[in-house]
Amino acid sequence: MSSLSELLDEFYQQKATHDRVHQLGGQLIEVIKNHLHKDRKKAKKLTQALQISQQADQYRIKGEILTTYLNQVKRGEQQIELPNYYDQQKPLPIKLAPNLSPAKNAQKIL
Repeated sequence: MSSLSELLDEFYQQKATHDRVHQLGGQLIEVIKNHLHKDRKKAKKLTQALQISQQADQYRIKGEILTTYLNQVKRGEQQIELPNYYDQQKPLPIKLAPNLSPAKNAQKIL
């Protein structure tokens, strides 16, 4: 450089450029971290929803069987085994809420 002033101008210009790049990089990293956090949270919720939906068919079957054999269910029972007409009449254990009527238990399961 021909003068000290030019040298200082060049130095501070490079420093300003470096600081700006560093600041933008930090902002970009924050945005990416936020999106990654949201996506992980969403994936966890979707996984839970998938697990629940996979059990939906079991609940439907239990509800239908309970509705079919409603006259055999007594109020206050906690569990009952009924023949599963979907699976060669094998006994199917069904948990019940003892404070609900048999019909309400069937609706709750469905």
